[in-house]
Amino acid sequence: MAGGVGSRFWPASTPEMPKQFLSFFSSQSLLQQTVERIKPIIPTDRIFIVTNANYAAIIKEQLPSLPIENILCEPQAKNTAPCVLLATKKIALIDPDASVAVLPADHYISQPDVYLDVLNAAFEHAEQKGMLTTIGIQPHRVETGYGYIKYQKNNLASTGNELTTSVYKVDAFTEKPNYDKAKQFIAEGNYLWNSGMFIWSNKVIQKAFEDYAPAMVSVAASTLNKSEDFVTGATGITQFFAQVESISIDYAIMEKAESVSVLPGVFGWNDVGSWQAVYELELEKDAAANATNVPLDAIDAKGNLVRLHNRGKKVALLGVEGLAIIETEDTLMIAKLDRSQDVKQFGHS
Repeated sequence: MAGGVGSRFWPASTPEMPKQFLSFFSSQSLLQQTVERIKPIIPTDRIFIVTNANYAAIIKEQLPSLPIENILCEPQAKNTAPCVLLATKKIALIDPDASVAVLPADHYISQPDVYLDVLNAAFEHAEQKGMLTTIGIQPHRVETGYGYIKYQKNNLASTGNELTTSVYKVDAFTEKPNYDKAKQFIAEGNYLWNSGMFIWSNKVIQKAFEDYAPAMVSVAASTLNKSEDFVTGATGITQFFAQVESISIDYAIMEKAESVSVLPGVFGWNDVGSWQAVYELELEKDAAANATNVPLDAIDAKGNLVRLHNRGKKVALLGVEGLAIIETEDTLMIAKLDRSQDVKQFGHS
């Protein structure tokens, strides 16, 4: 899934070039890193990118080995449920018995080998049990920026290797809580962060859509039936997105389904949801915990993030703490790091 606008990363992320196509921690973009991570177990010709039609050219440039027909372009944004159903219908034409992983294109994972172990275990469980399966992230702090997954404490099954031994039945999905509620979740011990990663049989998710989103399935049945319907600008894909409601896969399916399981994951995951997250993930910091990509003079200044478009420019900081100083070719933004979620307001102004 690579259709978001990345508004929380303004001014670097813009509607023309959102964050999934930007490089933060390597020479590769977040999208390229996502594809490279899964290539050891999923060949390129079985990787599909669902994105906004405006980003097709960027994806072709960043992923030149990806077959052009594997880029599915949304004519308008309708959240994640239509995105998932679109890909589900396309995959059904190619391999009706396929197992599928649905993955956001903009996550950072520091332990890709462990991640693949978890993903393989999730495939194994989904195939054997016929369940909708998700990967939950083991919380390591009180966090109000993520949704939570409550699971039953008695493990449902064992699968994978010593890194992934337990699968749990999901009790409930909870939207982003306030601080006190998040603290309670951590204390109770049977809550995971919702990573937005899903694994299932293509037939099982089709049945779930029929059960819980029949109106959307009806629209898909009348518009998406042959390969030509999925081509950018085709009548089928255009009519499908014009008629379906805008709704997330969590609301449309996962929160309603009865047979849902979760695997806990500990593999250095971060959804890179703000400049605060970039600061936390920057491994190289000076003695005062400043992270910078340019020469920096800092006097009584600590815990700042400095990322400039002009790498030859020198920055001097005096008596400031916890700032995000972000320069692009035409914009300079200065914000408190702990307010960095709010920069999306500038992107809409």
